[in-house]
Amino acid sequence: MDTARNTGRTRRSPSRRGTYVDGPLHIGTIVIRHELTSALARTGGHIGYHVVPPQRRRGHARRMLADALVFCAHFGLDRVLVTCEQSNVASRTVIEANGGQPDGIADGDLRYWIPTGRTAR
Repeated sequence: MDTARNTGRTRRSPSRRGTYVDGPLHIGTIVIRHELTSALARTGGHIGYHVVPPQRRRGHARRMLADALVFCAHFGLDRVLVTCEQSNVASRTVIEANGGQPDGIADGDLRYWIPTGRTAR
């Protein structure tokens, strides 16, 4: 993952954006938010990701989210919130495959908490 510090704010939260590529192919993007605003704590969460349509159903989203969890652990987060639309079965599968534990529904989005695997220091 190639990350760069986001010069702006994502819903007013410091964030990093990563671009996934395979040679000349753009696979997708991921946004990692270092902290949650009240809006992001409801829907949006710490991590958002997108895989371009021609690259879907190849395991890229699962790997992107797994990489983001490692990144979050290095930033000191023990767990992260990830949300997705109720109708997005693919995203729900990716989140659950990465250890997502359901935490209800907010504004039509499913909420999941995922441990980052961070160990106490």
